Amino acid sequence: MRSLEVTQLLIPGLTVHKYDSKGGIYALIIPKSFTHYISKSKVWEVILIIDGREMNIGIRNVYRTGKDIYMLSLPKKNMENLWRRLMEEKKKIDIIVKLPEVLA
Repeated sequence: MRSLEVTQLLIPGLTVHKYDSKGGIYALIIPKSFTHYISKSKVWEVILIIDGREMNIGIRNVYRTGKDIYMLSLPKKNMENLWRRLMEEKKKIDIIVKLPEVLA
């Protein structure tokens, strides 16, 4: 039997969080149901889907913050206002994560 490798995921319904204790970073918490897949790589190419529009934010790090909890960091430079607005509006966003070409 052949094993298939997952190289791309759609993760729906995430909210932006800010962590002051980590130097003021913005992040998305990955649902536990995706832990098995997201833990396969420490870096992913990330595309946000906000109001039906795609925004590629490039290669991002994934951090393990607990036994089965993973967090995806968001870029702060030139985007802090967007993250604040999404937090204030409690807006849910979807993301597409792909293994970078060099890792796939």
